Amino acid sequence: MVPYRRRDGTVAATSTSTLGFAGHGIACARIDIRGSGDSGGDLADEYLPREQEDAARSIAHLAAHPGATAMSAN
Repeated sequence: MVPYRRRDGTVAATSTSTLGFAGHGIACARIDIRGSGDSGGDLADEYLPREQEDAARSIAHLAAHPGATAMSAN
């Protein structure tokens, strides 16, 4: 989840890593922070509680998809 607009100059680097993940069966999502890029709303400041809540909801939404599994950092 980045404030740098998922379709701008950072997309090339992200696309490379995304393809690497996909090659190992790992799905990923690049999400615009509320008010940036293609996302509606107002980008009022950095690290607001609502941004953190949005991120937590996005993670929960993705984790609820069939086939999603938790990964351990062990």
